[in-house]
Amino acid sequence: MDRAYLAPVAGLPLHLTGHGGDVVLDATSAAWVRLLQDGRRRDAHRHVVEFARLRNIAPGPYWKQLRHTAALEHSGALDEAATSLERNRLRPGPPTAGWSWCRLGTAAPWLSADGRAEVAALLRQAAADPLGPQQADVHDEWSALRLGGASARAWSPYAAALRVHPVHPYLDNTVVRAAFAVPSLTRRGLHVFKPLLAAALPDLPGWLLGRRSKGSFTPQRIASFQQHQGLLTDLLAVSPLATAGLIDSAAATSTLQRVAEGRSATGIGELHHLLVTSWWLTGQTRPMGAAC
Repeated sequence: MDRAYLAPVAGLPLHLTGHGGDVVLDATSAAWVRLLQDGRRRDAHRHVVEFARLRNIAPGPYWKQLRHTAALEHSGALDEAATSLERNRLRPGPPTAGWSWCRLGTAAPWLSADGRAEVAALLRQAAADPLGPQQADVHDEWSALRLGGASARAWSPYAAALRVHPVHPYLDNTVVRAAFAVPSLTRRGLHVFKPLLAAALPDLPGWLLGRRSKGSFTPQRIASFQQHQGLLTDLLAVSPLATAGLIDSAAATSTLQRVAEGRSATGIGELHHLLVTSWWLTGQTRPMGAAC
């Protein structure tokens, strides 16, 4: 099994995996929103309560949030997010939030007044001209697949420069069509990790199929923020996003400081994206160790 899996990169000094597996073989809680859209309220409630109990979270607020998401649909969610930005009402979501058409995350409070107005205008424009399917699960899986494909394409020049040969088996058209032909609810496992993977490759070890999450890179990111805090603070101050008046660098720096000091782990992913984007926009060419 291992030899067959590693065959495309046999003999190469580095083997990287990813891009597409989560999207194609699994499904998010958008599957439960789709149940609500289809009027299958009882089925949706059963799945949500079971998931909440497994994660030791209160099912009531979680269920309420998913029902609100289903009722808004895509355009309504974009309009609601735009209104929140315009009125500067940016409340953090629950610790374990269900799927959303458009969630304003930790980065939203980093926007300046002008930045909030610009993003709100873009959201209003998108709400007035909706694109793609309006079923929550289909919308989510195709959006995630496009993002994964774009990421794979964007990384190709760096892979070539590093002499790395990327292989993306889960982005293969035949694999995508076959997986997406399986209803998202069937791919959404509560007790089995990626149930479609278990059905397709039954010889995989039980420890792999029984896990509920993957490893976390949070400790490594926090260590990098601590080690390079001064460099990253200076980078945020000169970021073109800040000098153009779109973000408040002080607000982002405050989040960076809390994370680097170990007082919070909220916003690590958003910080990572902001820092890498700022590094690229400033035209830097040397490696950014803190972004690794």
